[in-house]
Amino acid sequence: MKRTTEEGVPSNGQSADAGAAAGRTVAGGGCRRSVNRAVVLNLLRLATTIVLLTAGVALAGALLWPKTHTARAQLLFPITQEQPTGFLREDRSMTTQLVLIEGRPVLAPIAAAQGRTVEDLQRGIEATVVESSEIIQLEVRDRSPKRAVQTTQAVLDGYLGLGRSAQPALRERLQAELAAANTALADAQAQLTAQQAGAAAGDTAALAPLRAAVQTQQLRQQQLQAQLDALGLAPVAQLLTPPYLADEVTPRPLSATVTGALVGLVLAACVVAVAARSRTGE
Repeated sequence: MKRTTEEGVPSNGQSADAGAAAGRTVAGGGCRRSVNRAVVLNLLRLATTIVLLTAGVALAGALLWPKTHTARAQLLFPITQEQPTGFLREDRSMTTQLVLIEGRPVLAPIAAAQGRTVEDLQRGIEATVVESSEIIQLEVRDRSPKRAVQTTQAVLDGYLGLGRSAQPALRERLQAELAAANTALADAQAQLTAQQAGAAAGDTAALAPLRAAVQTQQLRQQQLQAQLDALGLAPVAQLLTPPYLADEVTPRPLSATVTGALVGLVLAACVVAVAARSRTGE
């Protein structure tokens, strides 16, 4: 005879069903845990592979890519007349010097001697003002360290020579204009004197144009004389640091490897996130 519980439900059948359900639950939980562990391990392997791959590619690129060497030099350009307002970087005098250094008048002869275009040469040359100073720093990048130093010296020679050659020509032009202004002033004064001698007493209307012409010529004379005086006091750039080869060589294998690893880390995080989201959706 079957034993029953107090509620009349057979005890043997209930125990068997409960045991089977418990067994299935334990087995299912263990299976899910093993599946989740395998998924996590696969994602970790994938992320590690991506990081190592990008770092290796970056290292190989840094080792195979041609090295670029940097040569530097420094110039001192004292500002005497036009004092800067704010940063020297914004001063017109300093900006003009930077334009001259990187301009065609200086670089064209160098590019022709090296068998290059001016644009190609300009890509490897950079002139900057050291902040809060009157120092111009020139940098030349080239695959050949020797040519980098030689090009730096050639740029300095061309720039300094351009300033020395331009100053006498400018002085000669200003002196010619000043002589013409002196002659015009003398003529205007002579006409005014002659008109004053022949004019009736109190007749100032006829003398007004002549007096205006004299004043105009006097102002022109003063301006030209001031430019000549300023030219004698004009600042001249001085070589402060001769060209030297800097330690900066690009690309650097270590920096490239670290950068590649960081890029791979970001890429791996994105891949893992997408993969985890797809697993959750399933």
